[in-house]
Amino acid sequence: MISRSYKKIVIGSILGIMILSLLVLFGLSRQTLNRLVDTQVQIRLRDQVQDVYFRLDTEWPGVKNRAGLENFSKTWDAEANYRVTLLLPDGTVLADSRKNPGEMDNHADRPEIRDALARGWGFSNRYSFTLRQPLMYGAHQVMIHNQPLIIRLALPREGLANVLNKYSRNYGLVALALLILSTGIGWGLHHRLVRTVDAITQDVQRYGSFPTGLINPELNEFAGLTTALDQLAQDLDRRVRTVHSQKEELEAVLQGMVEGVVVLDNRQQILRMNRAARDQLHPVPGPVEGVPLSEAVRNVGLLDFLNSTDVETEIQVASPLRILQVRKTTIENPGRGQLATILVFYDVTRLRSLEQVRQEFVSNVSHELKTPITSIKGFGETLLDDTLAPEARRRFVKTILRHSDRMNALIEDLLELSRLDSHILDTQDSSTLIELRKQLTIIIEDCASQAQSGNIEIILNCPESLSIPGNERLLNRAWANLLDNALKYSPVNGVVTITVAAKGSQLKVTFEDQGPGIPEEHWDRVFERFYRVNREKGGTGLGLAIVKHIIQLHGGTVSVINRSEGGSRFTVILPLMKT
Repeated sequence: MISRSYKKIVIGSILGIMILSLLVLFGLSRQTLNRLVDTQVQIRLRDQVQDVYFRLDTEWPGVKNRAGLENFSKTWDAEANYRVTLLLPDGTVLADSRKNPGEMDNHADRPEIRDALARGWGFSNRYSFTLRQPLMYGAHQVMIHNQPLIIRLALPREGLANVLNKYSRNYGLVALALLILSTGIGWGLHHRLVRTVDAITQDVQRYGSFPTGLINPELNEFAGLTTALDQLAQDLDRRVRTVHSQKEELEAVLQGMVEGVVVLDNRQQILRMNRAARDQLHPVPGPVEGVPLSEAVRNVGLLDFLNSTDVETEIQVASPLRILQVRKTTIENPGRGQLATILVFYDVTRLRSLEQVRQEFVSNVSHELKTPITSIKGFGETLLDDTLAPEARRRFVKTILRHSDRMNALIEDLLELSRLDSHILDTQDSSTLIELRKQLTIIIEDCASQAQSGNIEIILNCPESLSIPGNERLLNRAWANLLDNALKYSPVNGVVTITVAAKGSQLKVTFEDQGPGIPEEHWDRVFERFYRVNREKGGTGLGLAIVKHIIQLHGGTVSVINRSEGGSRFTVILPLMKT
């Protein structure tokens, strides 16, 4: 890199700036002088037009025809040496002191005429092709004895040109003197500035021992200063890289957090919003940094909490419905007040759902156990009576046993659900291939007595070659529960149809009955624990819930609809493996 002398740059820069400044000043001053002269000329034209107006008004009876107006304009021009033009508002020239009006075109498009019609007065500078010289025109709209007229006077601008030329010569002499003076001042400033720079360099170097030669300076005079500043720049660079690294680490932590985080400034505008907060709050599309929270997130509960003194609350967010726990932390500076507000969002939807399920579970279990326990207690107390007849005693004992069996079935179902909720399967390999037709045939045989009691026919449509991977005991329980449910709601002499079909990589199993069907509003809830559409049919209310859990553990789904010809259809979809 070629070093250059600071002295040449300073003096050259000063001279360049001075020349440019003088040229700009010259242009501005010439323009200002031009406007000033124009203003003076306009004042003269105004005065002259007023004189013409007063004189016309006085002599109007004798000059109101074209000949009189022509004579008046020429007389005035001879006396005042101003070109006089009298016009109608439509631009028709009535008289002119220096040209025949008949040879002049309509003047309605002249700038000064337009301005006079619009604002009363109008002025314009332009070259007159009629008189072949530059003129300044001044026009004024007046009313003389109910006759609207426009009086226009014109004054040559030759005097102005002389004034401007004289000003230019004087300005040139002054500019030359200023350039000579500025050169001398620049030379003196150079020496003074170099001494100042040397002193600054020594002061910077006192703060530590800095290496030399790190920067090859462009200017010889700045070699020491640039070396010191280079060391400072390296230190700042290290600090900046450290801050940048810390910022990236903080950004990674924020984006990796499961909790949503929103940082607001003291005007409640968003400074940062991590990915989790976007997923939870569903803000407006696009970047939200710098956008007020009230515009980015449409949630009344959140905005009310932000403007309150509370530090923690819960809000609901729709689509999908979520329950968020929000904690608010305010960062303040004793001297500057509130700097920022940090909102942390915890998704407690599943927790609240589990709490509700637990409450409903306790309530349902309590309800289901209360009746048999009450009956057992009552009949047990009755059995203490020694005078009770043997037949009544046997009947009461049977009732106690029936309620005991009901409680035992309920407890067994609850334990089964507990194991299923915990994904605890039997030690049997859950990937064992099960021959579906053989399994369903055994289940039908087990339910034969229940079917015969209602004279219900069970039809099985299942290919021989179908096998599925799964836990045999659990699937037995699922098929048995579905068949028991179909038989329970089938009418006497009804038909229950079990159909198995394979499609692609899936297996479809349907259980159809001819019962009363299930109202559509209950379709999504019949698989909930203790939910029963018809309590008169008995049962624990857990059978279909167990079916749902077993099918889900095997990677499938279960649903219910009503048949068009009457009855219900339960459909199970499971992954299929052919053998």
